[in-house]
Amino acid sequence: LGALLSSLSLKRDWVPALWPSERSLSELNSINVAMSNVDLGAEMLGPVGAGLVLQATGSIFGFTVIGLANIISFGLELLLLQAVYANNPVLAAPKAVINERAQHALRSVAS
Repeated sequence: LGALLSSLSLKRDWVPALWPSERSLSELNSINVAMSNVDLGAEMLGPVGAGLVLQATGSIFGFTVIGLANIISFGLELLLLQAVYANNPVLAAPKAVINERAQHALRSVAS
């Protein structure tokens, strides 16, 4: 659930807010589609990778490896998201301050 909310927040809030105003909305939509494709690919390949690890290493060690991989990837994702947030003050601005183009992009992504 947390990963889903994070993904939605990135696509609906962060990407449009950081999107340069001189770029087209179709390019923004392409970026959102690419992000969705990467997300779906990871959702498909994750269980396959986990199954391969379990098959190759055995139950206890395999679950340990998968658990450590999840903890490490969560930590890296959190660090990267914090770095993006810290380096882009527009993300901390109230929604009303975000420019009209970003609001239009938010509406187009939501539909």
